[in-house]
Amino acid sequence: MYYYLYKITNKINNKQYIGVHRTKNLDDGYMGSGIVIKNAIKKHGKENFEKEILEFFSSQKEMYEKEYEVIDDEFVKRTDTYNIRTGGYGYRSEEVKDTIVIEDKDGNRFRVSTKDERYISGEFKPILKGKVIVKDEDGNIFCTTSDDPDYISGKLVGHSKGYKHSKESRDIMSKKRTGEKNHAFGKKWINNGIEKKYVPSEEVGLWLDKGWKLGLALTKKMWINKEGKLKFVEEYDIEKWLEMGWNIGYKKY
Repeated sequence: MYYYLYKITNKINNKQYIGVHRTKNLDDGYMGSGIVIKNAIKKHGKENFEKEILEFFSSQKEMYEKEYEVIDDEFVKRTDTYNIRTGGYGYRSEEVKDTIVIEDKDGNRFRVSTKDERYISGEFKPILKGKVIVKDEDGNIFCTTSDDPDYISGKLVGHSKGYKHSKESRDIMSKKRTGEKNHAFGKKWINNGIEKKYVPSEEVGLWLDKGWKLGLALTKKMWINKEGKLKFVEEYDIEKWLEMGWNIGYKKY
């Protein structure tokens, strides 16, 4: 396995993105997982970006420690980078591994081990509004915000993703979803890119004539902020807003 720190440079405007990657194949074509760098490559074309490996490491821990050191707050605040969060996620995740933010009976919030008897007994309640339970590529499970760039990009996935039911369980679930027992029987999801509807199958044609499409897929949107102001914008426009000084995230101050 190879562990390395890399830099991707936009040959048109010299903006750069720094990240880390682990792989068994140095020619796997990896060009970063950040939302902003992905949108930039899509906009300008992959041929206008150059990737350079800056340093190799003997372990994943060393790799993340270096990323933590290089991609700090000052680097993220620079206007010539595509990085939108500080580095060393894997390094920092060790600090919160197997922990969760809870609220006690007095409304105080703090982090405890998931093995804490007060959490297990229900005395402490988890704070999950706007949060998701995720796992990283190493299988570490923890809680993060639903607007975490790594969660949005797919670097972090739901903690139950990859779980497989037994054949017996699958058969039981299949029987419960058959025909009229299925809550979706005779209905279909449609969307217009902004909102979605669950309509009877016989009405689908009418909606399609109005420009709606089959499926749940909607245009992805993100919150951005600037000087106390908030906007909910299309993901594919995010680079434009960042260039105007806006920041990703729901933050009013």
